Amino acid sequence: MSVNPLVISFVSGKGGVGKTSLAANFAWLCGRVGKTVLIDLDFQNQGATGLFLALLPTDACGASDALAGPNDFSRCEPIRVEENVFFIPAIPLHNPLEYSKMADLMRDPALVVRLRAFLNYLQSRFLFDILILDCHGGLDYVSVAAHALSDETVVVTEADTVTFNGTLELLDFYSAQRSSLETAAIGAVAGSVLETPMFEARQRAEPPESTGRISFVVNRLPSKYRFRDVDSTYTRLIANYGGDLRLRPSVLSFIPEENFLAESFGEYPFCVKLAPTSVVARKLQLMMTDLIVPDPSTMRSYRPLRRLRSKRYRSKVREIVVSAESRNTKNIIYAFGWLWTLFSAAMVALICFSFWGVAHPHPDGFLDFFLNPLLGVFIVLFFLPFGYYCVRAQFGLMFYYNSVYRFRRALIRTTGSPLNLWQKLSLVRLWLLRLGSAIGPLFLLPMTLIYIVGGALIALRFVPL
Repeated sequence: MSVNPLVISFVSGKGGVGKTSLAANFAWLCGRVGKTVLIDLDFQNQGATGLFLALLPTDACGASDALAGPNDFSRCEPIRVEENVFFIPAIPLHNPLEYSKMADLMRDPALVVRLRAFLNYLQSRFLFDILILDCHGGLDYVSVAAHALSDETVVVTEADTVTFNGTLELLDFYSAQRSSLETAAIGAVAGSVLETPMFEARQRAEPPESTGRISFVVNRLPSKYRFRDVDSTYTRLIANYGGDLRLRPSVLSFIPEENFLAESFGEYPFCVKLAPTSVVARKLQLMMTDLIVPDPSTMRSYRPLRRLRSKRYRSKVREIVVSAESRNTKNIIYAFGWLWTLFSAAMVALICFSFWGVAHPHPDGFLDFFLNPLLGVFIVLFFLPFGYYCVRAQFGLMFYYNSVYRFRRALIRTTGSPLNLWQKLSLVRLWLLRLGSAIGPLFLLPMTLIYIVGGALIALRFVPL
């Protein structure tokens, strides 16, 4: 990594968009290429603090202590939560900050100066390469200060107009508050002991255009969208924004829904570690390389990043807007829908053939009926779509249960928590479904081919009467 630390803040126009989950997993990926610290600046909800609560000592100092207390930051020790990844909670666990004091802190015009000094202390003492700030979802003065000090601000939104309108209001709020924050910061630096070398360039009354870049991430994208449609729509919305902030011209990443990962968020924070080939993991891996541009040698040290050196693979990952889980589920639903549709058609056809056989008797009636060329054509036309959708569904089941089983097994091994009887039975059930869905295609595919070939032979009258 470079000697200059990178500051990346995660913000959102409203809560509940998955911001903390993305920030935590992004921090873990950053830890593969540099020493990283995740700081919870969401003093209202403390989502990340709750996420890492089991790993925090009872006397842990919070970021609120550092920003509201005296200039001595030595008590604020980052807690190691993973290899090369550290964490600082929002509030001290032993002595939470009073709400009135917290409200005063968040409205303090000099907040940006104190936050700057705190980040500089962390970098200079602990030599962090990457500092990630998880901010409050909504209009918040702490997130304004975080944005003012960040090289990159990642704005997390969802694919609906309500959420995106809140995102645009957030940008307007940043733009309106930025000038007052810069004035306070410049005034404090002019004769203050809080002057810090880490952000020296920004302390020299730089113009507004020098503020870090803002990138959009659309999270939990429904499977109904296509990449070209959503990309062109959001590119147009970004281009129409009339503010003076530095916006990335297109969305940094579209991250589709992947439920089996989201369901484990409260159990273990780093799902990308356990499922490195999932769509969410690959999207975050690409985000990390786009924002940080790590040294190729560090990318080689973490295997999933190696493929991102290929421009073609990067483009392929960028354009994924449907998770494998959603795609496999859709294949299964289509298969059963077509199965019953074709089954109904088959029943109608068989009834018609029966009436035809009664009206046109034949000496070899029963045998002739089943060797009739029309029936052969019907068999081919029936099993072509039937086999196609059923094979797709069968393989979808196989991939789905394989992914879920491997993820749950890795989660159990990582957390080390004892399993009750119901959880053990659930894991056994997943194993049996994984095994059965893997064996199924071995029978379904050749059976379908046999029926299609047999129907073709009957239709061509290659079978002797």
